[in-house]
Amino acid sequence: MRATSLLALVLLSAIACGDDVSTSAASTSAGDETTGSLEPHATFEASVDQLGLCGVIGSKNLILKATRVGCVGSPPAPCTLPTDPYKAWVGEVATCPSASTSAVMRVEVPMSGRFHVQVDVTTESGAVSHCFGVDGEALLEVTDADLEARRGIGVIDLGGPCPEP
Repeated sequence: MRATSLLALVLLSAIACGDDVSTSAASTSAGDETTGSLEPHATFEASVDQLGLCGVIGSKNLILKATRVGCVGSPPAPCTLPTDPYKAWVGEVATCPSASTSAVMRVEVPMSGRFHVQVDVTTESGAVSHCFGVDGEALLEVTDADLEARRGIGVIDLGGPCPEP
């Protein structure tokens, strides 16, 4: 039995038994890589200057996060979402100091909406945020079609924190 089939069988058995199943990175014998959950989702992929961001005085970690700050199609469509605090998903974390000059960090979101993606540089006295986006835009839309397609969305550092929603 191929490793891919075996992995699928194990995961289906765990799901059928009600076990909590999540995969962060599994590779098959054919060299294909599967990342993230089996549920529909989109993945923001940030090109992060780890060396530069870890240069912040007192830096400890780099944490990639996606925060849902709006709905798809709003306004004028009705949009209800928690705002105090906004719903956020935490992705990959890198420890400072970093020997890497840059890396791609990922965070998955399981629902549609408009998102801010940022790297929080945790320090001894708090955190400094760097906003990431596409074509200079910080507000990033994820649709239901993106979730079903398990779309990867590449983002780059826009410098400074994300704007207020």
